[in-house]
Amino acid sequence: MSSAGEGIDYQGTVLLNSRAVRLLSYVEDMSGDEKVRTIQSKELWLAEDMTFYVVSCMSTITMDKEEAICLNEHRSVVTTVECEDDIFFDMGSLICELDDICLFELLADADATIYEL
Repeated sequence: MSSAGEGIDYQGTVLLNSRAVRLLSYVEDMSGDEKVRTIQSKELWLAEDMTFYVVSCMSTITMDKEEAICLNEHRSVVTTVECEDDIFFDMGSLICELDDICLFELLADADATIYEL
């Protein structure tokens, strides 16, 4: 993301072999000042083949006063989630994040269609 002209839209090598969605992001470290900030975070991604991935993300944000004018992110796969030791978050945080993504309260009020065999 960049506010310079049309901006910069660069994509590097493929991170995962299938489409995926980021479910959760935990900030592990943050540093910087009012002009440049760096954020190191760990992310949980779900691929369309139902594999969970732990991804490391390093973000650099360039600021102009209070406004972000450039964001650069680098991601790399750390591991796939195969056992309990691979989980870096508490389940309550994941449930809250999924609630924000899916808006469960709106779905709960809607009439559900039930299919039976």
